[in-house]
Amino acid sequence: MKTKRPIPSAAMALMLMLMLMLCTAAACKNNDPAPAAVQEQPQPSLAAGGCQPFEELAGLDHRTPVPLQPMMAWHQKQNMMEHLVAIQRITDSLAREDWEGWRAHRR
Repeated sequence: MKTKRPIPSAAMALMLMLMLMLCTAAACKNNDPAPAAVQEQPQPSLAAGGCQPFEELAGLDHRTPVPLQPMMAWHQKQNMMEHLVAIQRITDSLAREDWEGWRAHRR
């Protein structure tokens, strides 16, 4: 009677890696059609002359949002929050005429 020989660990690791690669390739296969392009929603029209200064200012601002990675966006928000807290403390000190507090928060 023949006994089965155990599979060597290197061969087992190779077989597992091959199976994992095949499963990953099968899972990544995309048969869905490409998503349709997102259409911009039309802006609601306002009464004529109702927001002319706003429209002029919007025409002057040519900035576009910069896409940030989530960690970078979080860091920027935290940095801005620290600045806003410092400004709030400074204006509070100035409103109370607390010159020592103003000097303490000023950098």
